[in-house]
Amino acid sequence: MPSIAEISAGLMRDAAGLLRTLGTQHAELSQRMFRDAQTFEQVADLLEGDPTGALEGGEPFAAIGAGLLRDAAGLFRLLGDQNKPLAEQMNQNADVFTQVADMLAQDPLARIDE
Repeated sequence: MPSIAEISAGLMRDAAGLLRTLGTQHAELSQRMFRDAQTFEQVADLLEGDPTGALEGGEPFAAIGAGLLRDAAGLFRLLGDQNKPLAEQMNQNADVFTQVADMLAQDPLARIDE
């Protein structure tokens, strides 16, 4: 059973893929989307390498990851608002990302019981 940190890293990589897709579809956003995608992937790598680690300034990787997951949830909700046929799926995705963010912030090493 994967840890919350591992699940979070996978979700962050999924979000990075979406950001890259959006960047290729919207040239005016491409530079920002690709930069944001890199950030998501870097934090995913940090979480997988050391789930309880922190930056030199003291901010835990889990807190940074939880913030990014919440940012992705906001993006999903925005996309759903702008595209009604996708709204239900985007809101469900947002709910999952928010729930995982909350769990990551509490205990990155926790595991979900089956």
